[in-house]
Amino acid sequence: ISNSISDSISSSPLTPDNVLQHVDRYFGGELAATRKTLRVPESWSPGHVKAIVYDTLSNNLEVETSVHDEILLVFTKNSAPGKMIKKLRSLLARTATSMKHMSSKVVVAVYDTASNYFHEDMFPHLDTQVDRHHTETVFVYVTQSPPKMSVMRRRKNKKIRVPSQAELNKFIWEHTNVLKEEMVVEMEI
Repeated sequence: ISNSISDSISSSPLTPDNVLQHVDRYFGGELAATRKTLRVPESWSPGHVKAIVYDTLSNNLEVETSVHDEILLVFTKNSAPGKMIKKLRSLLARTATSMKHMSSKVVVAVYDTASNYFHEDMFPHLDTQVDRHHTETVFVYVTQSPPKMSVMRRRKNKKIRVPSQAELNKFIWEHTNVLKEEMVVEMEI
């Protein structure tokens, strides 16, 4: 049920007349189309994984990249097997914790494609399209300058769905500008 349907119906009893009125209002252009999205999380603290929802992804991640220079964005379906989700959460928590000192510039974020609208055309800077019916977890590194989105590629025949910390670190290092700049500054000191 879209937000506009649930909002308008929840304010009145669910009767055939109310549903028909809603449908008439929708097709009459009185109600805007909506996309499936979870509610925007109320808070986020540095060093933790940030939950991203469809509403905060609008305008090609402009909302998030206006706050952070780079994002490690992970597309996953929370309906995946429990053991895999635990491994993924642990991997992302370690990564977010290690980048805590850079949290104003770099953030680790998760987008649940089972609970939020997802379509391949949402990301024009993506270097490879992500199938909206994906079954594997997809890691994307987003940079604001230059605007780029890079997908972590893994060997097709690899049975492990969650990468190792070393594999993820290598992927981040290949695409980050902020962390490399930070290292140069530290080396100059």
